[in-house]
Amino acid sequence: PRYVSRIDSAVIFRCAKQQLKGSDPNAYKVIILALGAGLRRSEIDRLTWQDVDCDGCRIHVRSSAYGVTKSISSEGVVHVAAELIHELGTGTGWIVSPDKNKPAKPYRADTAYRSATAWLRSQGVQSNCPLHTLRKEFGSVICSRGDIYAASVQLRHSSIQVTRDHYLAPKSWVVMPLK
Repeated sequence: PRYVSRIDSAVIFRCAKQQLKGSDPNAYKVIILALGAGLRRSEIDRLTWQDVDCDGCRIHVRSSAYGVTKSISSEGVVHVAAELIHELGTGTGWIVSPDKNKPAKPYRADTAYRSATAWLRSQGVQSNCPLHTLRKEFGSVICSRGDIYAASVQLRHSSIQVTRDHYLAPKSWVVMPLK
């Protein structure tokens, strides 16, 4: 089904920063990477500091020893706001810290995903997959500020049709002036 936006990304960012940054930094990072970079849960789970180009404001999504991407077209670079890079901070190793003594299947940082999902639901994101809803919201915002091609490239889809059919909700409408 076509995505229908029911959230305000600016409100989600602001509330996550106020409520989670200090108390649950891993959940906070999950939310800003899903909403601010459109990353999938598995991509966030495998993301290391080596994948983040802080100076270029880019996140490299690629297959590695930690796992493979969803598809070949899923590999690529996501351009992000300098504020997102600033909010991530700096470090070495994993961006989102893994759970203690937990195997990597299905996810290394399962506690962070559960916490982020519960928090999103408490904020009114009531879809079956709240983190994936953030990815769709990311695509919708990119499309409204650029175009469908920019959204498709940033989401790393194999075709614009996938982006159009499942990931975009109009944020504004262009109308024909009658003057």
